Amino acid sequence: DDTTQHAVSCAASTSFKAVVHHYISIIMGKKKSSPKEEPPAEVEKPETEESVIELHQVDTGDIIKVKQVLDETVVSTLITTCDLKENHRLGNIKLILMAVACAFAAVAQFAPVPFPENRPLLGVCGTIYFIISGILQLILWFVDEDAIMITYPDESIKETKGLRVRTVFPRYTEFFTLMLEYEDNKELKKKGQKPVEFVKETWSVGNFFDVDGYFDAAGFDKAVARVYERFKKKQFDVEDDEFTGNNKQKKD
Repeated sequence: DDTTQHAVSCAASTSFKAVVHHYISIIMGKKKSSPKEEPPAEVEKPETEESVIELHQVDTGDIIKVKQVLDETVVSTLITTCDLKENHRLGNIKLILMAVACAFAAVAQFAPVPFPENRPLLGVCGTIYFIISGILQLILWFVDEDAIMITYPDESIKETKGLRVRTVFPRYTEFFTLMLEYEDNKELKKKGQKPVEFVKETWSVGNFFDVDGYFDAAGFDKAVARVYERFKKKQFDVEDDEFTGNNKQKKD
């Protein structure tokens, strides 16, 4: 009986081990046959920078506004693209005169002197204010004229004279003219000395504004830069009537 019980227990143990081994093999087989699927790797999309160009829209019927936009672009191009530095000397003088005029106006307005005792003070402050305003207007008429910018000499070409930038956009016309000349050209003209060295270019504003008034700033920037390149290479124009647009280049 003991022998029989021992044999039965051995057989049961053997069958139990066989069953366990069978299930383990099944589980391992499933793991091998169906490996864990890894999530697909995310494909990195190349970063594409979309360059959005914002066009400035202008009412082309407003000549003053059109000229303002063109003048500002000329100044911006010469400073950023052509690496010129603006000379603010004359602008600072005008600012000082304006500040003095405003100071006298403030004294006349807020001085703690009752009326009519303040009549002499009002007369003096008002007279000085109008004198300074007249000086500023004379500067605009006879010094600034049509100049929108004066620069320091271009150090990249070892220039010794600054640049005077002039523009004109007459009423009832579509043509805008840019003229680059040396700062002392005005004095040379007064003395009758020739030749006066300058570069001039005239464009139709229709080349840079569409029918809806959108401004092609990049195209105008390149056009202004080309004019300055001519000036740097000293490809000066022949002197003619002011801003006629019929200028010719000098022959070397």
